[in-house]
Amino acid sequence: MHVLCTENYMQLTLDRQRYAKIDPASLHLTDRGCGPTFFNSTLMMIRAPLGSCGTVAGSAGILLEFRNEVYGDLIGRSAISREPAYQFRLRCRYYTTAKIVLRPFKPIEKIVVNPPPGKSC
Repeated sequence: MHVLCTENYMQLTLDRQRYAKIDPASLHLTDRGCGPTFFNSTLMMIRAPLGSCGTVAGSAGILLEFRNEVYGDLIGRSAISREPAYQFRLRCRYYTTAKIVLRPFKPIEKIVVNPPPGKSC
């Protein structure tokens, strides 16, 4: 399992051998409409854009934090199942001075970001 934090998205990459029971086509983010980015015989990959697909932004001290969750079901599992078999939590933190590019989105809450101590705007 590998998580990559970029200026546009968070990416979860899973090894198919280690997570052989996961149906790669069932992977989705908090927003069920956002499915896997890529999968083949060796890996599964899903990207959570920082401004959509259920990604939530918040402050964590002097850091800006983005969170989302990845869900996946077992291969051959009944569609009647109510809960996903796997849940992975993604979290990326950025210094408030970092350059982050967000696509337009409707924020869930207002976030006030202060400069780090000793820095002036």
